[in-house]
Amino acid sequence: MNGYDNTYDSYAEQFTSDIADAKRAPEIAAWLRSGPLGLNELLDLRRDRLITDGYPQDRVDARAAQSIFHDLGRIAGLGGPVQFDGSRFGLDEARRAFIDAWARDHGL
Repeated sequence: MNGYDNTYDSYAEQFTSDIADAKRAPEIAAWLRSGPLGLNELLDLRRDRLITDGYPQDRVDARAAQSIFHDLGRIAGLGGPVQFDGSRFGLDEARRAFIDAWARDHGL
């Protein structure tokens, strides 16, 4: 990968640690590669994926919210690949190359 350095390794180690108990958290960062999204947009994406995965329709809204908040708690904020600007979530551009590589490796 172009631009590979020790910073990339550091991002990879932190990301792996952050998502240890939040297996779907990386998809949030992958979704943000095309631009910032609001909370409702993230909820819609998660809801759609849960429905596609066969999650019961009567529980999908509550589960989408629970899982988005859990995952954002792992990857958003200081040091994480996801940043919040007060109204929208966006990708930390310093981590874009790592997230792009991760998404490619995981078919996202």
